[in-house]
Amino acid sequence: MRIHLKGGRFGSKTLDQMLAEDHLRALINPLRELGASVSAGDTPERPDVEVHIEAQEASRGSDAPTVCVQLENRFIWPANTKERLDGYEHLVTWDRSREGADVTHIFPPVAMREPRRNAFANRPALAAIVATNRAENTSSPNELYSERVRIIRAFEKRPDLTFELWGRGWNLPPQPPGLAFSAAYKFLRGVPMDIARLRNNKGPCGDKDDALERAVFNFCFENVSGLSGYVTEKIFDSLIAGAVPIYLGCDDIGEYVPEDCFIAYERVRDIDQFIDRLCLFGPEDYESFDRARLKFLASPRFSEHSVANFGDTTAKAIVRFLDTRKAGHRR
Repeated sequence: MRIHLKGGRFGSKTLDQMLAEDHLRALINPLRELGASVSAGDTPERPDVEVHIEAQEASRGSDAPTVCVQLENRFIWPANTKERLDGYEHLVTWDRSREGADVTHIFPPVAMREPRRNAFANRPALAAIVATNRAENTSSPNELYSERVRIIRAFEKRPDLTFELWGRGWNLPPQPPGLAFSAAYKFLRGVPMDIARLRNNKGPCGDKDDALERAVFNFCFENVSGLSGYVTEKIFDSLIAGAVPIYLGCDDIGEYVPEDCFIAYERVRDIDQFIDRLCLFGPEDYESFDRARLKFLASPRFSEHSVANFGDTTAKAIVRFLDTRKAGHRR
């Protein structure tokens, strides 16, 4: 059983490069345990199946059947269009709108670690955001970069409250969407000049959990909204650090995370009123949240989002696809 992996924007990642990434190593090792020979790069040697990590823009390197593992949405990975994904013989995806025998559902993988235990009284910041100053390449009405910026600007006008903005590039004004801006900001992030002068900017954080452990609340917005099943690490990072997630993104988030573990955010007109309500949240409210989040983090429901579960589920789906295909040819 020979399996060839293609990953990266142009399908050029080597096997060693893939093994250096936790989620891809978690896929490759179970494939090997299931008896597969795994290769990667641009020159496959007559594989039984080609597996693409995200839809690949370049043409496939062989005439083997193809499987796509979709982790991102089309706004972040433009090649993940419906038309291109429809061309694969099997799809492994977070997208719950996709159904059928040729689809396997997974979640974007989350790195598991021990939950932080920091009391309400030991959290000096009311709220935080951990995000790089970028807007990818999308001007979609579903994008949430601009909503994140609205929150940042609202707290800039509230010197009475402690808010912490962590991440690269906030020495610059918020990045507009578009390829030209992406290229320019990638260069400018390295320029040591504070042009934006954001009062709450703390700069890059060495450890996301350390930063979030300081805050009572964390605004953890996905990059786009309205996608069923697209729930990334953002809300789970918040729960692990013990910061109450204020969440916007996946439209069926309540199917995957208990409703007492987060606050659902809507695009409110009056952000100041929303922030004022957060100020009413006290120690007893936090203790109730803390019990709920620890219970969830210890449950099988949470482990479904793990890197290990992603790897095992995807590896078995690929092998099952091959076995079914071989059985069909024998008839």
